[in-house]
Amino acid sequence: MIRPFEPPDAAALIELMHRLMPAWVLTERGLLYWLETQPARARHANWAAFDGRALVGWAESRLRWEFGADAASVFVGVDPDHRRHGLGGRLYELAEAHVAGVGRIYAESDGGDDARRFLLARGFREDRAERVSVLDPRAVDPMLLPPLEAKKAGEGFSLVTLADVPDRGPELHRLFEAVDADAPHSEPLVRIAYEEWRGHILEQPDLDPEASFVVLAPDGRAVAFSWLLVDREGRRAAIEMTGTLREFRRRGLARLAKLATIHWAVENGITAMYTGNDTENRPMLALNDELGFEPSIVYQDFVKELR
Repeated sequence: MIRPFEPPDAAALIELMHRLMPAWVLTERGLLYWLETQPARARHANWAAFDGRALVGWAESRLRWEFGADAASVFVGVDPDHRRHGLGGRLYELAEAHVAGVGRIYAESDGGDDARRFLLARGFREDRAERVSVLDPRAVDPMLLPPLEAKKAGEGFSLVTLADVPDRGPELHRLFEAVDADAPHSEPLVRIAYEEWRGHILEQPDLDPEASFVVLAPDGRAVAFSWLLVDREGRRAAIEMTGTLREFRRRGLARLAKLATIHWAVENGITAMYTGNDTENRPMLALNDELGFEPSIVYQDFVKELR
């Protein structure tokens, strides 16, 4: 049976997604918040598939509002034990029909042959790729942070938590968008209004303000950051984003912020930290390698041109 997703399905969906995408770090509360705060212009819809009472598949479809009005995104995930029976195809048909009329549809695969064949058979071609890496923060030398923090303090920089700057949302919005715009994307990003960004990013329940860090320049400006999504019960975390304003790069500020998140993770019982980076984002990949993040999986993006 396939029907529209309902909030009581969230716990089962998280269990399925952890099986399909182990680096997917969202709590039940965070998942529901993310679904509920999709802007109206996203035309977001999602469906759940069941075998009896067990949730064995999920699909979502939305306009890629961050790319503008002519691009969409679909996702289809089916439990491995329930594949090759047409369930994924039926979910995909629902998802594609929901965004009919757009010029391009994006989809992401887990890098496996099944997903690749599925998408190629439906007219997709390979696009960008993302390397997901994992770190046990307890393996990082805890003495890396203090001397770097002291050195940067001597240069006038200060390290604060996101919780320390609750009244600087608009400034953090500008910082986040500037860093995001410099990262590799399939299309140029469209600017997002502050109120929408705040609700979608800054106020998401899994973004832990005590675990997320901001670097302030000598003049007080926020110039670098590393923010952490945290699943305390699962002892897992994921980097939401790390970056530095262009004019402040190559000074170790992203390293400082990311080391601070790692230090926090150790002190708070986190045993696995995940981060995903475009395979062309060489500076961030190099930093992650130096800190001990181990490549785990490559997620392949696909795109289907409809006109």
